[in-house]
Amino acid sequence: MYFEAKSKVGKMLILKDLIKYWVPVSLINELEKALEDFQNSEQRMLLGRFNEIIAKTIANQPVPYIYERLGEKYRHYFIDEFQDTSRLQWQNLIPLIANALESLDDQQKLGSLLLVGDPKQAIYRWRGGDNQQFLNLLDKQSPFQIPSETENLDTNYRSCDSVVTFNNNFFSFVGGEVTDTQQKTMYSEQTQQKLNNKDGGYVEITFIENTRKKEDTIPIYQQQTIRCLQQAQKNGFLWEEMAVLVRKKKQASVIAEILQEHGISFVSSESLSLSQSKKVTFLIALLRLSIDPDELEQRKEVLEFLWSEKESPMAYHDLLQQYLFGDKNKFFNSINSDFESSFNLDVFRKKSLYDAVEYAIEAFEMSETIDAHLTAFLDNIFEFSLKNESDFVSYLSYWEQKGSAVNISTPEGINAVKILTIHKAKGLEFPVVVIPFAEEDLSTSSNDKMWYPIDEEYKNDFEWGRINFSSKLKLLGQSGESFYEEKIRQDHMDSLNTLYVALTRAVYQLYLICPLEKDNIAATKSYSTLINHFVKNQGHNPSLEDPFCWGEITQGREKEEEKISTLLPEFKISTHWQKHLWFQSYSGENEETAQARIRGLLIHDLLGEIVSEEDIVPLVLNAVEKGLFRSEEIEYYNDLLYKVTSHAALEPYFKKGVIVFNEQDILVPNASFVRPDRVVKSNEGWIIIDYKTGKYQPKHEDQLCQYEEILNRFETKVYKKYLVYIDNEIEVKNI
Repeated sequence: MYFEAKSKVGKMLILKDLIKYWVPVSLINELEKALEDFQNSEQRMLLGRFNEIIAKTIANQPVPYIYERLGEKYRHYFIDEFQDTSRLQWQNLIPLIANALESLDDQQKLGSLLLVGDPKQAIYRWRGGDNQQFLNLLDKQSPFQIPSETENLDTNYRSCDSVVTFNNNFFSFVGGEVTDTQQKTMYSEQTQQKLNNKDGGYVEITFIENTRKKEDTIPIYQQQTIRCLQQAQKNGFLWEEMAVLVRKKKQASVIAEILQEHGISFVSSESLSLSQSKKVTFLIALLRLSIDPDELEQRKEVLEFLWSEKESPMAYHDLLQQYLFGDKNKFFNSINSDFESSFNLDVFRKKSLYDAVEYAIEAFEMSETIDAHLTAFLDNIFEFSLKNESDFVSYLSYWEQKGSAVNISTPEGINAVKILTIHKAKGLEFPVVVIPFAEEDLSTSSNDKMWYPIDEEYKNDFEWGRINFSSKLKLLGQSGESFYEEKIRQDHMDSLNTLYVALTRAVYQLYLICPLEKDNIAATKSYSTLINHFVKNQGHNPSLEDPFCWGEITQGREKEEEKISTLLPEFKISTHWQKHLWFQSYSGENEETAQARIRGLLIHDLLGEIVSEEDIVPLVLNAVEKGLFRSEEIEYYNDLLYKVTSHAALEPYFKKGVIVFNEQDILVPNASFVRPDRVVKSNEGWIIIDYKTGKYQPKHEDQLCQYEEILNRFETKVYKKYLVYIDNEIEVKNI
């Protein structure tokens, strides 16, 4: 009765999980169908599907058929990092390798297979790697008919003696603590390495207070990491010879933050990403707001950046409350007033992509602090503009897809600490390694979502169901308990392998930072409990005041940092570079004609910034400040602009409050875009106004008609079209 009731309770708990995740699983199924349809229609396929399809294709097929489809025949195979090979990949290769090993070629010679790997460094099970097939081969469980030979490379050529002996002793202790037979053999015997006559080496374990809230330990980890790095520097190591290894990207960010505070240069994949730069994110938000000024998330990005960078006295929540939901036309005016910037959204919109970003950098006074991220961002925009349409929408579409992958090129020889995840550090070595946050549980699956076989438990047509992993699986009886124990075993192996990879990266010095644990906690609970129990096993009592040391610090490596005086070029951005250009007159063009043409272009630009008649005076004064013309000419330009805005035919479309689109790109399907000078939206329909200098030409009307044809595709139709010819007097033609 007890076991029957226990099983029913287990099934009920699992069933609750199945129901809980039924909608997400159904959605995944629909997405899978849609993805399949998309691949078929586009005649494309995800790379991840190939191994599965190949396996189905060659199943039960003779080897000659496979070679025929392959088009090549191989007799010798070499597979590196075999511990990370997936089960499907290996199953696809077995028939080909078996044919090479078990048959003779034309010269009556057998083929060969060389597998290279280390089961203790299998850390990619989450990506499909199956270490068990390597362990089976080492245990003489081979899919091939001929016997294999195993050569153990047991000498460590990387690390100094003390680092090697520490790892030998530590993992021998780990092997004695784990209960799984396979893991016990692997860690207690196969981790033991011979020395390579590199004398010296130093290992230090620092214990910190184990607080109830994990976030309370972050400042302590930061301080201890800085201490370890500075100690290594005093011992003669350069920043570039040091690496900080972490498990999670969030931990990398925490370490990067404290290094920045202490003025220590660092390099990490996250720090090199343009999308992680606050300045780049701010500029992307401006581009998005130029398309949709009402997008609140982008307004928040702009406000957050300015609040943090400009040291606003206003509280953050007060700033959001005051500006976030305000009128879009007043948003940037208010920002300019409070943050002493000179940004004009209309000016920004009508510039080319590259010029617009340069303009924003100067308008918000970022040109004095051009960093590597901004430089790389401008380079990226420039390269994009050379190969693609350089409008805002196209670039933002590109950024959505590939922005997170755009990185700064790492300069060669930069003297900076490296911050890496342990997975990215695999295969690398560093003179000094610091490992903070050495506290991870060996079993990381608690409350993880996972797939569980439900076809036999619930007698239905579904093979797998989505559930939360927990000890309730044991209630299902032998099958559930076996599944649970196997998952825990795999978790332990993954965690211990990851720790092994981390501890074997150091050449000269290794620093570990972990919490002080209570004596009554099992050694195999976490990294920190293993380390605490190991230190006790060595006859040392772990304490906050007394780090555990292995080996001796060797002072200096007789390698001093080269003192190279560097000359950094001054990199500033100016949006007034056009003023320094010399214009070559057209053939046969006299000085008076050339000046008139340049004046016409300037008036055209000024009109492009006018929303209503009230903008004329401040616009003209601003143009004088920028050096576009002399102060004696203010009256001339004021009068000329007023003649346009007060013209009887045009006056209604320059009144305050009208909906205006000055020089806005209109995307044309299957083409490029058009950009009318001024489009006004009224109750009657669109009004198109185009400014011209010089004399009337029929092509001017053709251009307006093209605008009309495009705008008529919208719900609102074109109501009126005007050509405005600008000289000392204004001529308006109603088309």
